[in-house]
Amino acid sequence: SETNTTSSAIWLVSTHGGKTDTAWQVTSGEKHDIAPCWSPDGRTLAFLSDRSGTVQIYLLPMSGGEARQVSNIPNGITEYNWRPDRSALLAHSPWKPDDDHTVPDNSSIAFAYTRLDEQWDGMGYKHGRHQQPWLIPIDSTPTRLISEPVDILQSCWSPDGTEIAFCANRRPNPDLSPSMALWVLTVATGQMRRLTPEEGLAQMPAWSPDGQYIAYYYTPDQTETSNVSPWIVNVHGDSAPRPATSNSQNYTCLEIIVDELHMSPSLLSRPQWYPDSRSLVVTVQERGQVHLYCLDIEHDSTTQLTGGNGCYISPHISRDGQIITMIRTDWFTPGDIWSMDSNGENRHKLTGVNDPFLRSRQLVRPKRITWHGPDDLEIEAWLYLPPLAEGTKAPLILEVHGGPSLAWGDS
Repeated sequence: SETNTTSSAIWLVSTHGGKTDTAWQVTSGEKHDIAPCWSPDGRTLAFLSDRSGTVQIYLLPMSGGEARQVSNIPNGITEYNWRPDRSALLAHSPWKPDDDHTVPDNSSIAFAYTRLDEQWDGMGYKHGRHQQPWLIPIDSTPTRLISEPVDILQSCWSPDGTEIAFCANRRPNPDLSPSMALWVLTVATGQMRRLTPEEGLAQMPAWSPDGQYIAYYYTPDQTETSNVSPWIVNVHGDSAPRPATSNSQNYTCLEIIVDELHMSPSLLSRPQWYPDSRSLVVTVQERGQVHLYCLDIEHDSTTQLTGGNGCYISPHISRDGQIITMIRTDWFTPGDIWSMDSNGENRHKLTGVNDPFLRSRQLVRPKRITWHGPDDLEIEAWLYLPPLAEGTKAPLILEVHGGPSLAWGDS
């Protein structure tokens, strides 16, 4: 554009009906409106926007009216979620003790790197700040819940709104390993208890609707080369954490497939509980694709809900447990919203964001090629061949991703 900037708006689409032209825009999109989240009663849509200069939370009433800014945290907000009773939001924002005092910021003059985690992809130089959780009441002053020199990440509320689960590396030198444990904070007392080993890597906690369990993605080692698979832990008992099902350790579930869509942190989704608290929907990465699986914890069984080509990411289960919505992308489609029944049937497309543009373009389907590497491990690659006459040679460009926690795929 002439101003060399981007912008984004929030749109809504009905999960009923099969047409792909029924989406409608609900925010201005003059700046960046992102990360929409329904209030528990469905009457209000929260979202993040940088329209005031920093990223803050806005509330849009579905009965009509303008969006209202409800947070004003100086360093902006990176993630948030609703308290179940709708009285407050839990938000994360970078913070350091100097922020509470009028200390001059000299970081524009020189950077002093003293730790390995001084930078974060997408955020840049951290200025010595760490992600901390804030309680933001709808109509009163925000309060910081934790003040520690470690990053507090990926929080979620207990169903009764009294406790918060989060992931953090609270070891003496947290930047020396990629480990994170799962912790629970009791809001009224400020007491914290750890539910998983400090040496493992726990991510994306999700509290069961009955309040008894937390599902999360976990790997026990710190090499960043092993499967990140679904686990569960009893929040109130002394039993050890365990894989969600007996065979789920064979899955890798954080669907980091490389393209502009998948690299957005908000699309790396948590396990999704069915309303009965007995089953989960998880994303499983396999051979360049991402599919949705239902894990029945009560009966220790697994059902694959999606198949064929493409990647199905960011699933959400409706409150009544009847519908699953998701984003689907493949070699030819940058990403659209799809819907299906909770058992995987009646899968259909709800949006056609890029359909008019794509109809005027011819895209190449890559060819899957494989070879055997160390330990007879089968390695995949995707070969894009240009439309050349038969027998014509073309130069080969080899694009290698360093991995092992990312991959190129059907996207």
